[in-house]
Amino acid sequence: MDTSLHQEVSTRLAEFNFKPEQSGMLRGGVCPACQKKELYTNADHPWVLRCGRLNNCGEVYHIKDLYPDLFDKWSERYPSTPENKNPHAAADAYLQIGRGFDLAKLRGLYTQEYYYDSKLNIGSATVRFSLGSGYWERLIDQPQRFIKKANFKFGMHYHGSWWKPDQIDLQDVKEIWLVEGIFDVIALMHVGIHAVALMSCNNYPEQALSQLQAACGNQHCTLVWALDGDPAGRNFTKKHVDQARAAGWNCAAAQIPQRGKRAIDWNDAYQRDALTPDHIKTYRYHGALLIAPTREEKALLMYL
Repeated sequence: MDTSLHQEVSTRLAEFNFKPEQSGMLRGGVCPACQKKELYTNADHPWVLRCGRLNNCGEVYHIKDLYPDLFDKWSERYPSTPENKNPHAAADAYLQIGRGFDLAKLRGLYTQEYYYDSKLNIGSATVRFSLGSGYWERLIDQPQRFIKKANFKFGMHYHGSWWKPDQIDLQDVKEIWLVEGIFDVIALMHVGIHAVALMSCNNYPEQALSQLQAACGNQHCTLVWALDGDPAGRNFTKKHVDQARAAGWNCAAAQIPQRGKRAIDWNDAYQRDALTPDHIKTYRYHGALLIAPTREEKALLMYL
């Protein structure tokens, strides 16, 4: 967390009435969920606030959710200047600070561009990723002002394909995780999981799978369907698994259990330190429950 952002966050954290810093930690804050003085966070890097009552509350708050206004003016806070000579300054900051990514892993995957809405007469810097014959871009300056927070190149089609990092050779992996978004792919990449982005839950990547099958067969790897945990993601997970198995692919699934009003995706989990091996085991268990073909097999999974 850079100095200016840390100062603003630290000022706002006073609302939780933490005890004075001790050993690099802030403790004894009032948890908004249970109202107990069990909230704690790292004083130098207060990205995540956690309630210490794991059995009775255990709520987790990311600073972006608490103070979203601090994370929606990237071009203003991190401009390109003659001093830094970085045309991607805002995009870099958005990915590193806003998404928690290591930029060294992402070099060459994105550019900073600009989107202008002529109807609304407003614009925003974007983080753009090449996708097939076009691109996908995320608006990063107050995206709530626009109808959509992200755009595809006008007229392009992505159905049947997927996005993957250029440095990953899928012919050499034993598992491929199929997720919805590019940031989900990048988050999983940070913990050593090879993933591709379908760009929407209803996109079955038939063309991409056919190409991979032609290159190396369909028995060399397992497809782990890891779509979002909302009703649409869960329904299409089951549909895609059925279709892929009919085509000869070995399939598994992974699901993040959802709690509360805000949906948690793979990038959210990464920023909350919730992509450890134990967490992944839990997500795969919930995925196995989702795609279990019979009640008996589901019951056996739960029993075991």
